[in-house]
Amino acid sequence: MDMKLMGVIGTVSALAPIAVAQAAAPAVAKLSEVMRARSF
Repeated sequence: MDMKLMGVIGTVSALAPIAVAQAAAPAVAKLSEVMRARSF
């Protein structure tokens, strides 16, 4: 039981940074678009 729990926790902790990076990628793209200078 403890080994299964540790395996699940290990898997979730390994996959969590990937999900965060995918969620942050569009925000970075929007930030670069906002920071681009435009003349009106």
